[in-house]
Amino acid sequence: IELGVQTGCRKNELLALTWDRVDFKENEIILREEDTKSAKARAVPLNKTARKVLIGRMSLRAEVCPSTPWVFFQLRKVRNKAIGDRIGDVRRSIKSAAKRAGLKGVAFYLLRHTCASWLAEQGVASFAIRDILGHSTVKMSDRYLYSHASHLQESVSVLKAIAR
Repeated sequence: IELGVQTGCRKNELLALTWDRVDFKENEIILREEDTKSAKARAVPLNKTARKVLIGRMSLRAEVCPSTPWVFFQLRKVRNKAIGDRIGDVRRSIKSAAKRAGLKGVAFYLLRHTCASWLAEQGVASFAIRDILGHSTVKMSDRYLYSHASHLQESVSVLKAIAR
């Protein structure tokens, strides 16, 4: 969940992520053409929080299943999956976490929307949000943004009176 909010990546971009595409030196996740919905490769920048999540996953991997290539892998054997196999879906996990938090209507895609909204609230330019999310147009990114009344009030407070 944290990595989804901090990177704005789609669910399948994260679930299909392998360690060879995590670049700690450049602080980015490399998404290949075949990894993205738009079939366009992109690099997703990592902030300190996202980096910390990935370092935690790396430690977990070393402890549980050092040979797995997957960043998100099965921690225990279930049905047709062995320890270290790629996680196929997180729908039930998200639903359980939301229920424990007292939230309704939560789905993974909302993490992406949250990322975009938080970036916009911090004054990040629309074209940068577009590039982080991997959209082809700013118009598409704008569909992800939500404005709260308090944020709108703060926004107009920066305007100065016209000198007379």
